[in-house]
Amino acid sequence: MLLAVVLPLAAQERPASGFYNLEKEAALGKALAEETIRRSPPLDSPNAQRFVRSLGQKIASYLPDIKLPFFFSVIADDECRGAHEPTALPGGYIFVPAGLLVAAQDDAEVAGMLAHAMAHVARAPGLRQATPANNGSIPLIFIGGSAAESSGVAAIPSSFVEAQRSAELEADVTSVQIMARLGFDPNALVRFISRLQKDITPRFNPNSPMPDPEQRVAAMRSTIDKLPPHEPTAEPTVEFTTAREEVRSLIKQPTPSRVPPSLFKKKPE
Repeated sequence: MLLAVVLPLAAQERPASGFYNLEKEAALGKALAEETIRRSPPLDSPNAQRFVRSLGQKIASYLPDIKLPFFFSVIADDECRGAHEPTALPGGYIFVPAGLLVAAQDDAEVAGMLAHAMAHVARAPGLRQATPANNGSIPLIFIGGSAAESSGVAAIPSSFVEAQRSAELEADVTSVQIMARLGFDPNALVRFISRLQKDITPRFNPNSPMPDPEQRVAAMRSTIDKLPPHEPTAEPTVEFTTAREEVRSLIKQPTPSRVPPSLFKKKPE
């Protein structure tokens, strides 16, 4: 999912056009990523970190027209525990909740969720908009993650709800296409969402930035039906199994806030 952040500009900082570019986007992402790391340091799980980085870089090679590098980190915090969605920040910073590795049944399900988050970053330049009332003075940046939905924060103006729903559906479609190209079963993302996220929003909320879950599933299945025939890998890899078991051994409490500090890498003195 996406979290929309509205950034007002002072009058003297309002250029007619072209305010946002890759450098400014990367700088914003870096600042937000540093804050995320201060709040939730990387999980001390070398196998999980290695698995996610490797998988993420493979996915990045199939994203269309991406001009930003990606940075990946597995963290214990899970803002929306039922969904286990990675948080995607401007500049290509992807934070993967450890709960995703525990809940996933195989590499393909992780790949689907990771590709979904990365697709939001790749599409971000096309989502920058401004409110007509302010004549372009309030740029809108979409940030991946479930914070807006799970926290109940009304961060998204109603005029942008449809744009965000469209972004979600497009990320779903992009994800299953990338999964197929990588040799994964694209139906894995449908299975994951149907299995773990169906009870988060049991009834469609017309004011929600998320599309109707049934609409998401229908869009993905329609796309999958049009893909060339393929024989995806069905069995989990050793890398995935090792990463999942290592994470399971670290996370003993169901509530991320209870995770002992010893699970995290210590910050340099």
